[in-house]
Amino acid sequence: MRKRVFASALILIISATLLDLPRAGEKRGTTGAPKQEKVGSEAQTVEPVWRKAVDGIHSKLTEAVELYRAGKSKQAKKMVKSAQFDGYKNSLLETAVRKHLSQKKDFQNNSGFSEIVKGMDEGEPAEKILDRLEALIQSLEADLPGLALVEGAGGKKSADKAAAQMPDKDWSKITDELLAAVGDAIGEYEKGERHKAIGLVKAAYFENYEGAGLEAKIDSGSPTTNEKVGSRFSEMVRRMKRGESLDRIRLVADDMKTDIRNGVKASRKGAANRVTGFFDWLTKSVQARFQ
Repeated sequence: MRKRVFASALILIISATLLDLPRAGEKRGTTGAPKQEKVGSEAQTVEPVWRKAVDGIHSKLTEAVELYRAGKSKQAKKMVKSAQFDGYKNSLLETAVRKHLSQKKDFQNNSGFSEIVKGMDEGEPAEKILDRLEALIQSLEADLPGLALVEGAGGKKSADKAAAQMPDKDWSKITDELLAAVGDAIGEYEKGERHKAIGLVKAAYFENYEGAGLEAKIDSGSPTTNEKVGSRFSEMVRRMKRGESLDRIRLVADDMKTDIRNGVKASRKGAANRVTGFFDWLTKSVQARFQ
């Protein structure tokens, strides 16, 4: 009898080994394979590309806090920006969140980055900045289980390349359309339609600012200005939720307008400088060749 039980157990162990069956609750360690992470009572798949993206964001934000502690606020904010664009946007994690979860969740995630920068601008204690960091990472972690891949995820992409490959557009017209959309939101807020107004502000961000390519355009010339614009959207939503006065909402809109127009000018100047630099290099190369 004992021999029979032993033989049965041995067969089960060999079968599990050959089939590489994971034990209950165990993560599969195959390179590049999706991991199983528990959410509540169920395990859901986390794609490696999303895990890598969030780990990268966490690493950069942690470095940003250390820079901030050392009194290097400017470098710290630049690192936060890198975490947002390289880690969240350019990894296409943002696209996946918007497509498979919701625009609202994406807006919350982007606001998390903006709040960290705002805290640094206002000189908040490092521990407070760290709290913001941890809240953002928790928010991103919550998005991962079951989040499906999107086309192009894992490929290299940068805001500069995206802006360079983007066909030239009438940025003045796009800016006017964005500001008109924000104006419509303020009009609804004035009527007392607070929730509708907030929805219109978010739609203006996603469709007129990010979707139309204005965000990437401004970031290519002035990342700092792009940070400010993103903060204006977050601030407007925050003030509307609190039911603040119409005058305060309009002040935010005025600041947003100034930032956007300055950002477009900076991007044009940056593009012109890149063209001038190329021709200067080309001229020097030709001169050196024939000397």
